[in-house]
Amino acid sequence: MFLTTGSSARVHTRIDSLDCFYKFLLSISFAVLTGMCAQIRLQLPFTPVPVTAQTVAVLLSGIVLGPFFGALSQVMYLMWGVVGMPWFSGMLGGYLTVLQPTFGYILGFIPGAFLAGVIARQPAVVRSFFIRCAGFYGTTFIIYTFGCAHLMALLGGNWRLAVSLGVYPFLLVDFFKAAFLAAAMPLFLAGE
Repeated sequence: MFLTTGSSARVHTRIDSLDCFYKFLLSISFAVLTGMCAQIRLQLPFTPVPVTAQTVAVLLSGIVLGPFFGALSQVMYLMWGVVGMPWFSGMLGGYLTVLQPTFGYILGFIPGAFLAGVIARQPAVVRSFFIRCAGFYGTTFIIYTFGCAHLMALLGGNWRLAVSLGVYPFLLVDFFKAAFLAAAMPLFLAGE
């Protein structure tokens, strides 16, 4: 069911066989998808960080496009948002968004997409739903780390408050996002 190349035992997706130009175009598409998912948001009254669908798009970009082009899609999302594209959560954009409490999470999308791409191409991950789920859930902690670091800087160095506002409220919903992606991942793998 899964294709590997030689002795590397690397799992391929349907996108891996495309040339760089098409992968670049798909990276743009995933940047746009991340911007669209940023608008699917639920603002909680006790935290400045909303629940969004962005992490699904971020991890999916790595799963589908691979580590490099998945991360590239998130670099595009970040750069275009900072230069003024109003597609960050709440239709925000521009250079002042670096002062928003959610900007650290956006920075974390880049290594998050990269790591999701690396994880999705490991044969052991492909064979087990539970390993996929744990891997993708663990990837969200990379995003949390960047988000909390930025939030902590805005809160004057209070890391406990940053974690209670920027991680705890999202643990359960992000687990379900990871489980959804773990269940959907086989749809993106190349068949024999």
